[in-house]
Amino acid sequence: MAILLSVVIVALVYLAFRLFEPFLLSILWAAVLAAVTHRGHERLAAKLGGRNSLAAFLMTFAVFALVVAPFVLLFMVVLGDIYAFVDSGGLGKVLDEVMASPAAVKARAWVEERLREPVVAEKFVAFARERVASVASGALGAVKFMLDLLSGVILMLLSLFFFYRDGPKIVQAFRDLIPMADAERNEILDDVNGAIQASVRGGLLVALVQGILGFTILLILGVARPALGAAAMALASFIPLVGTTIVWLPMALWMGLVWGEPVKAGVLAGYGAIVIGGADNLVRPIFLGRHMEAHPLMLFLGVLGGLALFGFAGIVLGPIIVAFLNVAARLLRRRFAAPAA
Repeated sequence: MAILLSVVIVALVYLAFRLFEPFLLSILWAAVLAAVTHRGHERLAAKLGGRNSLAAFLMTFAVFALVVAPFVLLFMVVLGDIYAFVDSGGLGKVLDEVMASPAAVKARAWVEERLREPVVAEKFVAFARERVASVASGALGAVKFMLDLLSGVILMLLSLFFFYRDGPKIVQAFRDLIPMADAERNEILDDVNGAIQASVRGGLLVALVQGILGFTILLILGVARPALGAAAMALASFIPLVGTTIVWLPMALWMGLVWGEPVKAGVLAGYGAIVIGGADNLVRPIFLGRHMEAHPLMLFLGVLGGLALFGFAGIVLGPIIVAFLNVAARLLRRRFAAPAA
């Protein structure tokens, strides 16, 4: 009977996982935000005379305004700059300069010469059709991505509200699932909470440091609106694997190819790769190591491995797994250590 019950439980857990799998990422980020900001909710609820639901609603709205609004604002500013650049004819001038370069003239002559052959022309037309279809597919993919992002944000905010309102009950239910003594349960939960706090605050610290470093070099190189570029780097620091590279690398290419400033382009590229990129690898493990008992190298590998396995969520899941591994090893060592002679 016990074996049958165990099989049923495992099957139900698997079915529940498959059922909630599409929403796990949104629920995870809601849980992380609730864990980081729950003290603010508790203080707000106390000031409101214990009206927990109202405090949960106000905290959810505050998190939405403080987290989502800056991203939307920056996106609108960047989009406005791009529109102004295109509308002013700047893009056309750049394209004219590029097409007038010796390499572009040579490539265009080579293509025109090859197009005189019918077979090559047919291949070119087929290639062009494939490109158009690819662009159309990409546009549809972008629309789907935006809809998925919007639904994910709504689900995250809804989950965040309930985590605020029913947080203690959810934590107690999770505690009851751990088949250990109360002291060991508290130790596990404290380590996991410390990993969440350290990874989120460490991410914010890295974003701040990389934003300051980016602002410094852009100001020195005389880039227009360096604060905007620094803000873009700070936001890009949260993107897995590529990070700030997607900001400073195009800027360096622009300096070298359009501005005709190869020295400045090289300085920005070198500074971005070594200083700005190195700040992430240096600051994050050090900050995590101060708030967690694991070795900084283990934490660094945990973050990289988490990014590779879970994508953006790996920034938090990697340190959490390392925290679980660390506390499990500590509990096993304590429980099975040989008694002193």
